[in-house]
Amino acid sequence: MAIDERTAGAMILELARLVGDRITFGTASGGSASTLVDTTVGVSGLSRYTSNTDEDIISANVIILAGPGAGDNVLAATYDGGTKTITPLPDFSASITSSSEYLLTRRFHLQDYLEALRNAARDLRSMKPNPHVKEAVDRSIITGSPFQNGTFYLWSGGAAVVPDGWTLSGTNAAVAQESNAKYGGLFSAKVTSNTTNDANLRQSVAAGIFKGMSIAPKVFVLADKASRASLTVAMIDEGGADIATAQAVAGDVNWNALEPTALTVGDDAATIELRLDISADAGGAVVAYWAMARQILTPQFAQEYAIPTGPTYYAFEPELTLNKVIGNTDGAELDTFDSVIPSGQWDILKESTRKLRLPATTPTDRILTIRGWAYHADLASVATIWTGESETLVALAAARLNGLGAKTEDDRRIARDELTDARRRAVESAPELPFGWLKVESN
Repeated sequence: MAIDERTAGAMILELARLVGDRITFGTASGGSASTLVDTTVGVSGLSRYTSNTDEDIISANVIILAGPGAGDNVLAATYDGGTKTITPLPDFSASITSSSEYLLTRRFHLQDYLEALRNAARDLRSMKPNPHVKEAVDRSIITGSPFQNGTFYLWSGGAAVVPDGWTLSGTNAAVAQESNAKYGGLFSAKVTSNTTNDANLRQSVAAGIFKGMSIAPKVFVLADKASRASLTVAMIDEGGADIATAQAVAGDVNWNALEPTALTVGDDAATIELRLDISADAGGAVVAYWAMARQILTPQFAQEYAIPTGPTYYAFEPELTLNKVIGNTDGAELDTFDSVIPSGQWDILKESTRKLRLPATTPTDRILTIRGWAYHADLASVATIWTGESETLVALAAARLNGLGAKTEDDRRIARDELTDARRRAVESAPELPFGWLKVESN
């Protein structure tokens, strides 16, 4: 079977068909928080239901699989066969629109389907050592640096919004994700100033635990005008005033490695700030591409990184690899240096807090790659994406639901046999898949 990606909502639609519980389904043509309307004429949807008292519709489960209202499971309280309008009880959590995809069922509701899929996922994990995983590389961490997202890997707000962890300053300044002009990593941050105002990306961290350490900042920048892009590191007191700063300026329009003089974090420092500055040019806007921003601390400290606790992936037995950060005008990002950190040199501090600790002896200025076995431990919502053989998962879940709905001993025996057969087919068909992945962010 092919490895695919499907949302849990899409699998529930197929699962309802397999267990004979799919009354109808479709995409709403409109509605509100208190109505769902589907006037589209077709083989599915509401077009063939003309009676206001149709027994298929009244009191059916209305499950919203995608779009506004996704994850809702309400009852169809009333139905207007002329306008093709369902009135729910209670109301939907959001106004239904033409992007809302719905499913009507009778036997099982949404939580039954999700629980069946969760159990099927656990079945798969127990049958195969590495079921349903996806390979990827996360380059959002530079070891030895306390700053977040120095590789500009994370843009959770979108490619035209400020990258995670950073703040944009400057009247009419703009920032965007850039995948072509880059210097190490997957992306750079493209910052554009206007003709009269300076602009910068900045980030600060509390100075507390770093007092007495030496800060060595570094960033790569490509600007379209000479002497307009600079890197500043600043020690700031509790009143917000700069105590000490160090700066380096890009002298030409090629890629420049900016490395200001190292500073020591003094006792009076409250925060440490990294500023990626563009100075205004009356002759026109200035464009600068920033990449691989970091501050390396000496002596090093044991770094902790938070592992996200979202419902989609869970990891165990991860393998940590360090890659040396380099770069050139061709965009090369890794040299031949590649080393695996032995498991005895790192540990997960607490499963409940999902913290990963690297020792102070870990080499600095490296891109941290984390690989590990991963599987879907929880299908918490209809939007959760399953990576793997969704057909196998749906078959296992269907067998479980048929057992749940069995009323006689013969029905229960048939359901048990069906589940056993589904498990056997899953073992025979599931391919050996590669390492899974976790997105890890600097804490």
